[in-house]
Amino acid sequence: MKRPATVTMADLARHLGLSVATVSRALRHHPALPAATCDAVRRAAEELGYRPNPMIGALMSQLRQRRPRALVNLACLYTEESAGNLVQAEHTIVTSFLAEAARLGYHAEAECWSPVAGAETAQVHRWRARNVRGVFLLNVRADHALALPWAEFSWVVAGNMVGAPALHRVGNEIYQLVKLALEHALRLGCRRPALAVPLVGEGRQGFRWAGAFCGNWFALMPGPAEPLIYRNTWEEAAFRRWLRAVKPDAVLALTDDVFTWLQRAAPASSPKPRFIHLAANTSRLAVPGVCQDFAAVGAAAAQMLDGQLRRNERGVPSEPTTLTVAGRWQLSQPEASDRS
Repeated sequence: MKRPATVTMADLARHLGLSVATVSRALRHHPALPAATCDAVRRAAEELGYRPNPMIGALMSQLRQRRPRALVNLACLYTEESAGNLVQAEHTIVTSFLAEAARLGYHAEAECWSPVAGAETAQVHRWRARNVRGVFLLNVRADHALALPWAEFSWVVAGNMVGAPALHRVGNEIYQLVKLALEHALRLGCRRPALAVPLVGEGRQGFRWAGAFCGNWFALMPGPAEPLIYRNTWEEAAFRRWLRAVKPDAVLALTDDVFTWLQRAAPASSPKPRFIHLAANTSRLAVPGVCQDFAAVGAAAAQMLDGQLRRNERGVPSEPTTLTVAGRWQLSQPEASDRS
């Protein structure tokens, strides 16, 4: 007989010739049942691949206790980025995740965490104590494989992630963002635009910005010239040497420091390369650029976890998916003194 894709408690009860109530009690080792019955039910559950739905279990627990409590809790674990622009972006993602989780009926909490070896055990104990079943990992970078019980929770990741298996991911639509920036450079008459992003962060993200820049370059730029990408140490002196050698007429970048380097590097007698921000909504400069919808990224993470929990999906997915959020072009941001 072909087994159903998802084995339910009713399927398990029919297989054993027991009532659903008896199976439910046996799975919880109810003291009123013989130990042999509990063992037989649990063995059959393992053989048939039965997995309890945490949302239903939490609901029944709430009904039994007759007191209000969150059915299932969510958690966000994040590591703060060092660059000022990215700190603001991360804050927006976390805040939006918490708000959307609350709207969906969950209690959610966020914790800044440095993933040092051995810290995972205490973190998992806290999740279990707080009835956490879904976890959003944001920029949790580690120099070792994270020792987390992947099969126990539902997961979504975003940002720079190493040390984790292939999980469901949410992020910005980087190819579309770079396309907006390059199209703007072309409208301005630029023919030698370049990309400048830190390669350390790029490596953790699978060189998504560089890949998007190359793909859009070949699609949009006329002529056979190669894409111009800054690939040296992320410091001003090296950037200025590269600038003199490459001579771009525009520079696409994620952080404000590149704008400062450009202002100090270009001689007053020559035209300065145009600066095009790839995350202008995190900038304190009145510069044109791409507006990334970080709030939508955080909300999407909560929605993805909600969907997994409702489908009783936990652990490392066999076919991980990536959900990306499009951005838009904005002319400029207000000056720093005008921003709240």
